[in-house]
This record gives sequence, C-alpha cells and structure tokens, in this order.
Amino acid sequence: MSQHGTIYVYTTPAYRATRWQGAKRGRGLVKVGFTTRDAHTRIREQIGASSPEKVPYELLLTAPAETRRGQPISDKDVHRILRNRGFRNVHHEWFECRPKDVRSALDDLGAQRGRGRSRAPMRPTAKRGRAGRRANPLVLLVIGGLVGWWAWSNPAQAIASFENLAGLAKNLLTAAANRFLMSA
Repeated sequence: MSQHGTIYVYTTPAYRATRWQGAKRGRGLVKVGFTTRDAHTRIREQIGASSPEKVPYELLLTAPAETRRGQPISDKDVHRILRNRGFRNVHHEWFECRPKDVRSALDDLGAQRGRGRSRAPMRPTAKRGRAGRRANPLVLLVIGGLVGWWAWSNPAQAIASFENLAGLAKNLLTAAANRFLMSA
C-alpha cells in the first residue's frame, strides 16, 4: 500500500449486470473509492456482514493513490475525470463505467500502476479464465522461416547457438508439460 493510500474499484453481483442509463452504452456499475487501509477490509465495512449474497463483491482494481512523482491522488480526482468523460455518476462514488475506464483516468493523473482483478479467497468457484493465449500459427511460421534462413546462412554459428538452445528448450518443455499436467 502506498503512503498516501489506495484507490480501489469494486462491483457487486447485483450491480454487475445493471444496464447503463446515461449517454454511454454498457452494463455494470463500479464503485471508485479511497482507503488508507486494506481495500477488502474497507469494502466489507461498506457492504456489511449481513449481506445476503454468497459472494458480496468483486474487487476489480487497486492502485496506489499517488502519482509516479509521489504526489497524492484522491478518488475525487478520478470521479472528476470520469464525469468529464461522460460517465454517469449514479450515486456518490458509483459510476456507469468499466475498470479500464478508471485505469485510464488514473493514467491521466499520472498514477502508479496497481493490480487488476483481485484473486481474493472469497471467490473460490469463480472462473479464472485461460492462463495464456495460443500463438498465432502465421507468426510461428514466419519466425520459424527466419530462424531457418539464419541457420542456413550461418551454419557454424547456428550449430553453436542450437546446442545452447537445446538445454533451454528442454527446460521450457519440462515446465510446459508440468503446467499442463497441473491444470488438467
């Protein structure tokens, strides 16, 4: 946590699918707040322990409440930028916008980078998404062609390089196989 606090963004299951009523189109309301404590602690105080929902909130973004030069940033600064960009301020700190819109506002303020979606233990059944993306086959083909051309035009250097790469490739394949086996 920064010495100036943390800007946090969260939503609740009830607000996640709310259709926007303002000039912009979209779904989901987010709360943009500030705390000098842990974001989860602050959010739980706001929601209350008596929330009837099994998963009462989802922390979408946290960022240090200071610029890269160490100047403090408040949630009010972020609110002002969001309103100036046409995002509807529904109630107090609740906005019709996405986490990336808040991230953009923080970037405009010169904020340090924080964390994206929280991996809070509150969401054990949530889908995590894919760990990575598949490489584009055309890109792999082009890279393979370039490597082949280089090896053909520099055979002595290529043999030495490929011998060094063999150990690296073995380690990468072992790590990939372990990762695949762990995810299955």
